[in-house]
Amino acid sequence: YLVKKSFKRIYNGINRGLIDNILNIFSDLWFEILFGVKTMKLSRIANLDIGFDSKLHGFDYYATRSRPFKKILKKVKNTKNSVFVDIGSGKGKCLILADIYGFKKSVGVEFSKELVDISKKNVKKYLNRKGKNFGEIEIYHEDASTFIIKEDYNIFYLFNPFDEKICNAVLNNILESLKHYPREAWIIYCGPLFRNLFISKEVFQVSSYKFGSVVYDVYSYKL
Repeated sequence: YLVKKSFKRIYNGINRGLIDNILNIFSDLWFEILFGVKTMKLSRIANLDIGFDSKLHGFDYYATRSRPFKKILKKVKNTKNSVFVDIGSGKGKCLILADIYGFKKSVGVEFSKELVDISKKNVKKYLNRKGKNFGEIEIYHEDASTFIIKEDYNIFYLFNPFDEKICNAVLNNILESLKHYPREAWIIYCGPLFRNLFISKEVFQVSSYKFGSVVYDVYSYKL
């Protein structure tokens, strides 16, 4: 009986994970069709035109899954008065999703000129279909390690765009901004490879979530 029960639990778990992954794929396809954008294709870092020395520390581009991303946004607060910042914004998918969700502004930082151009095209298609102004979504072609964190930036997103060295520099820049302009802030980290780095700063409340095969950490900075 116990063996049968264990197998049933494992089987149900596999089924739930499979269903989640299938729904994720359909959700991503629908997002592409609905707004006429192209974000799903993998882009290898070695093939991208990057003029910054930090290219050596960059990782391949993978698109964020729409469904889990929408779920994780519900875990942060004050959305309508917040500025969403995607560090390593790739083809602009999360900037669009954040705008749909209702952020005051979405900001993207990307060091590949090719990906910046693609993201601007995608955002333009989205905004044209929504009848919105471009000013609500900003995209910067910059090195994330030297990007200036403005005083109203308070919700940050990372999906492993670079290695631990650059991640540490970005995190220190965020913390320096929070020190000079005290405010609550959240860092949403998808597939957290460098979780220990964030925990080592000893300033965050940490929550972890799993949606199918997608893992998120949310690091909350409180006053």
